[in-house]
Amino acid sequence: MIDIKKTYKNYVDGKYVRSESGKTYTKELKNEFYELPLTSKKDIRDAVTSSKNGYKKWSSTTPYLRMQILYRLSEMIEGNKESYVELLMDHGLTKQKVSHQNPIGVVFSLSGSNVSLNELLMSILPSLTVGCSVISYSEENSVLALKFAEDINNSDFPSGSLNILSGKFENILDDVSKHVEINLVALHKELDNEGLKTIEQNASESVKRVFSQPSIEGLSSILPYLETKTVWHPKGT
Repeated sequence: MIDIKKTYKNYVDGKYVRSESGKTYTKELKNEFYELPLTSKKDIRDAVTSSKNGYKKWSSTTPYLRMQILYRLSEMIEGNKESYVELLMDHGLTKQKVSHQNPIGVVFSLSGSNVSLNELLMSILPSLTVGCSVISYSEENSVLALKFAEDINNSDFPSGSLNILSGKFENILDDVSKHVEINLVALHKELDNEGLKTIEQNASESVKRVFSQPSIEGLSSILPYLETKTVWHPKGT
């Protein structure tokens, strides 16, 4: 008989629920077994109904409240960090790989051509969220960006963690792409082939990453701004 370490339920509509089918399956991690619900089509329909109602509630909250809720969640995750690390190691990751994913450093972000507060924020937040410092540069969005700087100045951001600049990118293209202390250039604005080629050539000399039109959705939006450092060490026999 299999010894089950823990039985999980699905989480739907703020409650832990079994699959309506009553079916489960087991997953083995390092010789220990977990019992998990086998989600059915009915479970999916229930989750969609719940999500539609949840969307109305979540989208009607203020950005400030959403930020507070997400911050509280991040505190809880940090408080349970060791249990997450342990579970990741049970999946076969080494502690080095789990623990050494760091922000890449200084990011230069060229905002897009559309005059949009959402697009401006999404060109800044992913890299800022993982711990990078950001230099945000705007042309078409410059007035909006510098207005945004007034709110930054009245917030708790450490000085230098987010810098807002405006101007003509062509005037500083060489300086940015050659600067050895800029670790990554994120181009949210479409450039001509010649400009992009120049940036990539200059960046290769200073060993910096260049991302043209990086994703601004989901987890893929933060991945360019993280680097995983592998720690090599001798393994005993």
